[in-house]
Amino acid sequence: MKNSNPVSPVILEGAPAEITISNASAVTQLLNPEVSNYSVTTSGNGNKTITLVRPVSNEATRRLIAKNGCMITFFGKSISGGTVTINFESGAYEDITVASTPVTSHTLIQNEYITFVFVRDTWRLMNEISPASLSSVPSLTISGTAANSLNFSGVDGGITFSSSTTGNVITGGGNIIVTGLIGATSITGGRVSATTKGIKTAGPLVEKIETSDIYDNSALSTDIALTGAQFNMKTRILHFIPSGGSRTVTLPVADDVISNSGLILSDLEVGDSFYFTVINAAGANTVSIAATNLGVNGYGNKTIAVNTAAEFAYRFTNVTTGSVAAELHRIS
Repeated sequence: MKNSNPVSPVILEGAPAEITISNASAVTQLLNPEVSNYSVTTSGNGNKTITLVRPVSNEATRRLIAKNGCMITFFGKSISGGTVTINFESGAYEDITVASTPVTSHTLIQNEYITFVFVRDTWRLMNEISPASLSSVPSLTISGTAANSLNFSGVDGGITFSSSTTGNVITGGGNIIVTGLIGATSITGGRVSATTKGIKTAGPLVEKIETSDIYDNSALSTDIALTGAQFNMKTRILHFIPSGGSRTVTLPVADDVISNSGLILSDLEVGDSFYFTVINAAGANTVSIAATNLGVNGYGNKTIAVNTAAEFAYRFTNVTTGSVAAELHRIS
C-alpha cells in the first residue's frame, strides 16, 4: 500500500486477484490492501454478482482508507454466460455515483477496465474523469461538456452502429466534414449503402463543383475524343460551341472514367451511377455524344440541339476486371 500524498486516494498494492465464477452465483470480495485490481472470468448460465465489502485486514488500513479513500480496478477478462454485476456493500452513503447520480451497481463487460474510487463514504467511477485519449474502449458515453473532437489513430476502428440501432444515430447542429469516402469497411474503400429506406436529408444538400469538374470547349471545330482527365465521375458540365458543322464527342472508356476519378474498381458495384449535363451553347450545329465504347448505349437521343442542355446518367453495368462496361441514358 502506498500513499505519497496524504490527501490523495490510497492505491492498494499487490498482484491482481482472479475472480472465477461459473453459473449463476454471488461472490463477496473483501477490500484487501494486498490487492489493487481484480481480473474476472465467468462461464456457465445465469447472472453473476460480485460484491466488494469495505472491511480490511487491519485497523490502521481501515483508518487510512476512511480518511483518504482508495482505488480499485476490475478487468473483464472473460465474460460469458450471463451478465456480471459489481455491487458494493449496502449502506445509505455507499451508492456508486456516475456524474453525481447514484446508481446501485455496475455491469462489467468483456475486456472492460473499470476503476472505482472510494472517497468520503461514496464509490465513484473513474469514468467521470475524462481522459484525453482512450485505447480499445468497448463503449464510450460522453456527457456534460463533451470533447470537441474524436480522433481515431488506429489502422482499424471508428464509430460503429449495431444492426439493432434505431432513431437518429448522428445528430448535431454543425457540419460533418469527411476528407475521404464514407465507408462501411474503411474510409477509403467502403461505401454508404441504403438498400431499403434510402438516405434522407433535411435542409439544403450542396454539391461543390470545382473548375476541374467542368470541361469547356467553346471552339469545337472537329470531332473529338475526351480523355479520362477531361471526363470522369467528377465531371458535372460539358460545355460546347460547335462550328463548321455538327460535331461528335466520344467519351473515354469506362476504365479511364474510374481511374481518373480517384477510385479503384473494388469501390464500385453494378448500378452505381453519376450524372452530368451537356450544354450546346450557341451556333447552328448539333453536338452528339458517342456511346459506342460503353457497350450498352442506353436510352434517349444522344444528340443535343442548338441552344439546348441535356442531362445524362452514366450507369455501370459491369465492374469485373477486364470487362468493365457502362450505359448512357439521357434523362432530360
